[in-house]
Formats: sequence, structure tokens, C-alpha cells
Amino acid sequence: MMMQELSGIEARTDFESFESSSAFMEAKFKKLGAVSEVLRFPADGKGRICAWTTPLAFVTRSARLETLSPKSRLVADRSAEPNTAMIGSGYTGPDGISAELVEIESFKDFETKDVSGKIVLSRTLRPGALKTRLLSLGAKGLVSAFTDVKPDPDDKVKWINCWDSESDGWLPTLASRRDNFPGVSISPREGKRLSEEILSSKTIAKITVEGEFYDASLPTVDALIAGGDKEEIVLTGHLFEQGIIDNASGVSIAYFVTRALCEFRDSNPSRGGFKRSVRHFHGQECYSAMALKSLGLRDFKSSLSLICLDMIGIADAPIVLKPGLMASQSFSFFLMKKFLSRVAEIKGVSVRFDREFEINCTILAEPALAALPGFLVTQDNPDWHSSGDRWPLRKPDRKIVESALLAVSAWLSFMLSADYDDMLWLLGEYQKDIGQDLASGKIRDHSIYFEIKEMELKSMLKMVSGENRIKLGTEIDDIMSGLRSSVKEWVFLTPSGTEDEVRAASSLFPRTLIGGTASDACFDAEQLKRIGSPKWSNLQLLLKSWADGHRSISEICRHVLFESGMPANGKLKLAYAIDFFRIYAKQGLAEMNERKDEHSV
Repeated sequence: MMMQELSGIEARTDFESFESSSAFMEAKFKKLGAVSEVLRFPADGKGRICAWTTPLAFVTRSARLETLSPKSRLVADRSAEPNTAMIGSGYTGPDGISAELVEIESFKDFETKDVSGKIVLSRTLRPGALKTRLLSLGAKGLVSAFTDVKPDPDDKVKWINCWDSESDGWLPTLASRRDNFPGVSISPREGKRLSEEILSSKTIAKITVEGEFYDASLPTVDALIAGGDKEEIVLTGHLFEQGIIDNASGVSIAYFVTRALCEFRDSNPSRGGFKRSVRHFHGQECYSAMALKSLGLRDFKSSLSLICLDMIGIADAPIVLKPGLMASQSFSFFLMKKFLSRVAEIKGVSVRFDREFEINCTILAEPALAALPGFLVTQDNPDWHSSGDRWPLRKPDRKIVESALLAVSAWLSFMLSADYDDMLWLLGEYQKDIGQDLASGKIRDHSIYFEIKEMELKSMLKMVSGENRIKLGTEIDDIMSGLRSSVKEWVFLTPSGTEDEVRAASSLFPRTLIGGTASDACFDAEQLKRIGSPKWSNLQLLLKSWADGHRSISEICRHVLFESGMPANGKLKLAYAIDFFRIYAKQGLAEMNERKDEHSV
């Protein structure tokens, strides 16, 4: 099955596997008749792409952990378990490093245990949160048996990235080459065994990691299946992570839906070809889309819609659509539900939406997905995951995978062939949804909700009316004026009791001083607990990315709500954002300026 094949190629997670998976997908798309190529972005570890440091190329050829005394035994070997080497581990050369093994169970242990010149075992602390401390204290390496999967899968070895000392080091940067600090990952079972050996007698361990850091380029697959005009529908997923769920599933679904559409087109020549083109863009999650945009290698002005597929097969919203590189789930799922409901009504079959944002359809829209049984990862398949999958206890859910296939197929076939009148129908349905939300008072929590909806409506209008492709029956200002006039009391109303936070959010202008999420590289576990911050979160990453010193916290929240699709009554509150930026400013990770925001709500 393709998901397993792709996941197997990427199991070793270094630039050699990146090249292999890119070549694999490039060949797949060429078989569909696509114009497919591998684009290349800088991978020197020191450049800047938007908010991120470019990765440094690396290859890890071998990694071993063994004990030398009191007993000699092999504990872990990358040839048997690819996750043995942390992503961006330092390299020791063929002779390795040998030292006494000491266990650290909490940061308080550093007050009583000397780690200088020793190899540290940790079963309870995140590796990234330990690295800076271990380097400063002169430790020689880290052996991690940490896992955040509950219940602990005792024989599973955690895939560990974020081992770089930079705040955005999901892949290595120049800091990894500078630190050259070796790290290996072992199973909880092996960690417990080593802990018992340390308690019984002095234990000498040896870490051997061979490989190199080097300047190179980051490959990214770009494939175009041409339609009748220049307009494009863009599908993105990401490569270079070794889990089936994250993200061989997303890339595979993007491929198989496109293959099914091509087969349907070729078997029905009387219907003609696609009106529009399909472009696939699959690369590294953090960097590739930003690099594409920053370097100007592709012009997306003619793109009508983007479908982003990530982590298909778990109980998260599997599909994100947006006419742009940033995506909003609230926007996309409203449109998807409306569209699928209309298809079901036309076909005379049923459609059911169970759970918010989860689509479970009992219809099979054209084109029939002939490929469906051939690549689904089913719960009764004993080979559903590759060795060391990061979520070994989470099996891809067949219902969600089927739903994603259907929804992407239906939406993509619609976008490839729909007339603008059909798109305007969808737009009209969306306008009605906005009016219903306003009339029902759903914007009571924060007045910025209305502005999010306004931004979404403008984006939808732009999607179908860009460059005067069609004449709209009414202009955006007329639409918004009509909505405002009908629910004037809610448009700019500040909820009672929130005046102070709205005022503060409108006058504070944060500017981030670092890239990435500022997770383990900047906070240790005790600090994270004290400030109430998770290891990292997409919400915090989005907040940071918009903090350029020119936007108030109020405006940043509007952008993040629009980009993420989070409802205004969800986790992202103005008070949360204010506290977040004050914490970062206190830690020296951001600066905060105060002035009047003339554009605030």
C-alpha cells in the first residue's frame, strides 16, 4: 500500500530519505501525465525564510547504544530501529563516546547529581528541554526513553525532532553542527532496564552516531496536471515525517484522488478535459510553502482554491480549504457541507455529518473512486503502521479516511469543472450563513468575530471574481453594508466586562525576536509548567508569526482566527493572547510596544 511504502521510505528521516521520497512522488505524478519536478530550496542552516531558519542538510548513517560494563550488551541500533538517532543528533565518529551513565528524573536532580563528562539517561523529561542544560553542564550525550503516548507502549521508540538549540529547530540548523551533541532514543522498556542497572552498579555506556552535516538543498515536489485554462486548484500535503498518519496519509490521499479524477476523465472523453489545472505541492511542513512564497518560484494569482491535507485518519478535522496558502477550517467545512448536501440532494441519496467538522458521508459522488479499496489503511490490517510510528496506538480510522477521500474528490471535481454561476451559488449560501450567525447573536463573545467573517467573505468573493473574470451582481461593500444594517447593535459592540482587555489588545504591539515556537529550546519543563505553556502549540506559533511590531494584539487575533478557523468563543481569547505575549516579553523572546491602534475594533 502506498501509505506504508512512503512511510517506509521516510522512516530514517534525513536528507537521503528526503531525496528518496521526493523522487518517489515525482515518479508517481509523472505516471499520471503530470509535469512533475523537484524544486529546491536553501538548506544551509543559516538563512531566513519568513519566520523560520532554513534547515541544515544532514545524513545519519548509523547509530548504536551499548553498555560496556558491568555487562556488555547492545541496547539499540538504528539499522533495526530508525528512530534510535534523534533528528539532528551530533556525530561521534566510528570510535563513539564512552562514559558513566547517570539518570536524571527531574530538574531538581541537577542539584545533587554531577553530569559533567557523563552520559545522561532520562525517562521522564522531554529531550529538547534537557539539551541546553546538559550542554552548559558539560554532559557528553543523552539517552532518552521519554514518550508522551499513553498508555506507554513499552517496546516503541519515540521519533524525536526539535533537538536543535534554535527555537525553530524542528530540523537541524547551524546550531546542531556547532553543538554536535549526540542523542539517542530508546524504548521505555529499555529505559527501565538501564535505570535498574544504574541502581545496582556503576554503568559505563557507549554512544556511536556516524553521519555528517553539510550545505545542500531541500527537495520539494511540484506537479501540474494541466486543464483548459490557467486557473489552478492547489493540493498540498507534507513529506519528510515517518508516520503513516503524519503525513503519508495526506500525500497519498492527494495523489489517489487526483489519479481517480484522471481515470474518470480519460474514460469519459465525451465530457471533455478539466476546465482548470491541478497543482500538487508537497514538501517540508515548516519551510517549503514559505520558501515557495518567499523565493517567488510559483505565482498563485491564478489559484482558485487550496486544499491542505495533513494527518488524515485521526479524529481531527482532516481537510482544510482556502483560496490562499493559509487555511481556515470554519470556512472550509461550511462550504464542504453545503456542497456535499447539494450533491446528495441532486442524487437522491443521504448525507450525514456527525461531530463538528467530521464528515461521514453515505454517498459516493462522481467520479467513483476506483482506487479506494487498494490503499485504505484498515483497522484490521496488522501492518497498519511502520516501525516506530509516532502515534503507535492511533490507527487510521477507516471512516475518516473514506470521508476525506469523498470530500476531497467531490470538492476537487467541482472546482475543476464548475461554472462561475455554481460558485456564486455557493457564495450565496455562505452569505446566508453569515447573516444567520449575526442574527442569532453568535458573535457575543468578541466583536472581532464579525471581522473574521468579513475577511472570509472577501476571500470567497475574490476567489470567483479576481481579475474581472465575472461580473458580480453586487459589490462587497454593498453586501457588508446590508449585513451591518440588519444587525447594527452587534457589529462593533464590546462585550460587557471585557472593555479593559479590548483596550489593552488594541494598544499593545508585540514583535517576536526569535523564529519558530520557542518551545524546548527556550524553556525547560519547569518553566513551561510555571507559565502554563505547552511544549509547543500551533496557536502560539500563529500568534508569534503575525507579531511584527506593526500589528496590535487585537489585529493579530483577527488574523489568527481567520487563518485557523477557531471560533471566537474558543481557546483564543484576547486575554489569552495578551498573557502569551507578556510571558514572551518577560522571557526576552519578544518586545512589546504600547500605542494607540486606530484600526482596532
